[in-house]
Amino acid sequence: MSTLGERIKYVRDGILKVNQSAFAEMLGFSRVATISDYEKNKRNPDVATLCRMADISSTFSVFAAT
Repeated sequence: MSTLGERIKYVRDGILKVNQSAFAEMLGFSRVATISDYEKNKRNPDVATLCRMADISSTFSVFAAT
């Protein structure tokens, strides 16, 4: 099973085809490092952020549930 960070990176890079900067902007973050921290499992997104991710791509809902 992959980690949440790996899943976030897969959806961002493999499905949405955007870089970390563009994804951070889509989520309303001013720091790209936040996305990097999520993808490296240095920190976890809060529930509100997970909901914003699900609004961007329903794939997040599926991955977060597994």
